[in-house]
Amino acid sequence: MNSKHACENLRTSGTTLRNAQIPAIAYVNSESRQIALEQGRQLEPADVRLIKSIWVQPHRDVLHLNWSRLCYASWGVDVDYEAWVDEFLLQAKNLGMRPSITAALIHYFSLKAVLDYAGDANLLRRYEHCDQGIFDIPKIHYHRRGEGIDDVREMVDILPWAKGQCSMLDIAMVGVTLHITREVALRSGLFGLLGDAPVQMVDVDDEARLREYHALFREHALETEPVVETLFETFTSPLFKMAVETSKRKAEWIIYAYMWQSARDRKMDILGPIPGSAWLPYLPEQK
Repeated sequence: MNSKHACENLRTSGTTLRNAQIPAIAYVNSESRQIALEQGRQLEPADVRLIKSIWVQPHRDVLHLNWSRLCYASWGVDVDYEAWVDEFLLQAKNLGMRPSITAALIHYFSLKAVLDYAGDANLLRRYEHCDQGIFDIPKIHYHRRGEGIDDVREMVDILPWAKGQCSMLDIAMVGVTLHITREVALRSGLFGLLGDAPVQMVDVDDEARLREYHALFREHALETEPVVETLFETFTSPLFKMAVETSKRKAEWIIYAYMWQSARDRKMDILGPIPGSAWLPYLPEQK
């Protein structure tokens, strides 16, 4: 969003790095350190361009990839440059951790649309967003398969994990930065046991938790930030929930469509020769 209150990624990288360190309780005494080392481990990411190593507790943490191909455009990197989505998902699989990605990696989620059409569900349903040439319409690159990089295709090839293992995928819809002091964050108990986890993930339907962060912001924000106030009010609104569900359905459509296409590429002719055979009446291929 265009606001003086919106932080750039570079400004928040220090906060992310603190989340990636061994927890503060490991330095309290030898007993606490032993327990911390039993529960967690240092992870060397497959790609070390951003963070060289991170501390994870596989049985407690979610492994999050805060990246999408749109990031390459903002960094001035060729958008067809090789990514690390497949390596990331394989790491999560090998660690037995639930992976998490940003919504834009599968399907762009427009928070701006929710804010612009607050209170008008009909307008939101008709909204078609375009950002850097990407429209808010679910689609797959059917005619371009095998050409270049395709992040979702890589995900589809890996997500059906080992038999009996749950293939859950968390999606980060919106990021919010709270400008409060470290002392306030520590006393709140909302950022880790000893305030050493400043980056937190909250379920979109966890209104109680969202209201806790909202109350903390309203009481201790370092400056007046009307945009953040509006965000918190939006998160608990029916319109936001509707937008999330709509985005979820579109993302699921894309994933299932790629799964179907992957099955066809492996000669598993489950629906017929071309995508149109999935519809009744028959849909011409150009559609």
